[in-house]
Amino acid sequence: MKISKKNSSSEAPSTSGFSAFMGKVKAKLKKLLIITASIVFLILAGAFTFAYFKLQKSEIKNFIIQKIQEKIPGSEVAINELEYTAFPDVNATINNIEIKSKDKKNIAKIDNVIIELPLWVMLF
Repeated sequence: MKISKKNSSSEAPSTSGFSAFMGKVKAKLKKLLIITASIVFLILAGAFTFAYFKLQKSEIKNFIIQKIQEKIPGSEVAINELEYTAFPDVNATINNIEIKSKDKKNIAKIDNVIIELPLWVMLF
């Protein structure tokens, strides 16, 4: 009795071709992941740099004075000292805020104010 071999077309597919295919897919995914991570890093670095240089002490002082004067019309506002950092979050310390009425009467005097904001709030 003669045993015949099955036709080679009905044999299970070779795993070496599949492994080669998966190796190519993994390499492409790795490249895509590296490119995406690089783009995200560059965008975040640019955003932090933009926010840092956008924030100037004089601009922050003027913004605070403008907002106080909007809430208390006709008031005179003086800020003696302002310190801030822009990384990792925006932190501002304001010392000696004086708010006076038009006729130079004291409305309020605040010795120390600390403001903390997440950086993303300033960007959007």
